[in-house]
Amino acid sequence: MSEVKPSDIELVVDAYKQWIAWFEKAQRLNLRDFKRYMEPHFKRAGYRDVELGRQNILLLTDGPVGDFILTSPAIREVRRIYPQAHISLMVDPPNVNFAENCPYVDEIIIRARKPEPDFKQDALDIMPQLLRRRYDVVYSFKHFSDTLWLMYLSGARERVIFSFFSANENEKEGKLSKYFDQLATNVLPVRRFGYHVLDCFLSVIDGTLHAPVANRELEIWYTPKDFNVAKSFVGDLPRPLYALAMGARNAKRRYPPEKFAQLLKMILNEEPTAHFVILGGGESEVKSAQILKENLGEEIFEKHVLNLVNKTTFRESSVVSKFCDMYIGNNTGNMWGACTFKCPVLVAECFPKDLDTGVEDVPRLFGPYHVPAVSVQPEHALPECAENKPYYLYGCRADEPHCITQIEPATLFRGFKLLKEKIAKKIVDTTYIS
Repeated sequence: MSEVKPSDIELVVDAYKQWIAWFEKAQRLNLRDFKRYMEPHFKRAGYRDVELGRQNILLLTDGPVGDFILTSPAIREVRRIYPQAHISLMVDPPNVNFAENCPYVDEIIIRARKPEPDFKQDALDIMPQLLRRRYDVVYSFKHFSDTLWLMYLSGARERVIFSFFSANENEKEGKLSKYFDQLATNVLPVRRFGYHVLDCFLSVIDGTLHAPVANRELEIWYTPKDFNVAKSFVGDLPRPLYALAMGARNAKRRYPPEKFAQLLKMILNEEPTAHFVILGGGESEVKSAQILKENLGEEIFEKHVLNLVNKTTFRESSVVSKFCDMYIGNNTGNMWGACTFKCPVLVAECFPKDLDTGVEDVPRLFGPYHVPAVSVQPEHALPECAENKPYYLYGCRADEPHCITQIEPATLFRGFKLLKEKIAKKIVDTTYIS
């Protein structure tokens, strides 16, 4: 690979600064014109040259913790296919705890998101770090349009993404993720490679290289210390032991803790020795744990519940599920930690059964993976959501627990008993009930 000189980086960055100055006056974004302007500068600086030598690969991630865990098979596969490459991994700060021990990458690039981001201006902060390597290819496991913007500004010759949509020059800025797909050189339609988001991430491998994926299993890069901390909390607790996660990044995905309390009482009535360990962190989880305690009663809570909210790191919290007989909770990062350790999953979903998003089988796209599982959905969207068709991707549009609140604890308990039967029969798939 030819050496990257400071002047090469300056040439591209200065050109981009000039474009920003023009944009701030014109306030008009046309990606075709943007690429026509930037491409000559990338070429002059050598970023589009094809050379033989050690390959530089950039992996871009931008999702929350659970979605980052779902990229672990793809990260592993990239290293398997490119054993001699230099691999850079870009992560958001919440995922550093998971990424820092990854054995498949050579460096981690941390991108901090600002409270009120301006993706065009903010790119200037990280561009020099991306441009210091002449990336041959960037694989973008993207959720947000600003990641596609960085993908292009990285200077990578080949830029690969998967998409629920097809790029269209006539799209307006109102659908930036769809519109920004044009910045890729290879856009892979999601349905061609499977019906789970993990398969979407892996599609950047089997869709471009046509290299068979060797291993689709999830992976968490934990340390012996993480294992010992988790074991010290739950290793000696009586069985059965159930992990309970009441948090979620989006409030619409949070099942009410008072209803979880009713479920726990039903389980304890059938399994008097059962114990529960609450996972998670953050203000909403602290509040949920308190509501759970109030609804269970202090005596039951103290005897049967271990509250680990804000007492473990993300990695330690995930390893706790390795010691549990079942995960019970919302669709959140802790669920993917449970799936990693083959812990069976009972999940309450906000996706209404009559969902119509234009993307097939959304509950299956984001559902449990490769474990015995039962997914409980509300039968219908509430009127406020049902009136807005096609539905929002997640079905429920609210900024608070909404459609998910229709699920009765008795329905979750039915799912619990069904999952126990699946575990006994060693059935590894997901059953959907409502």
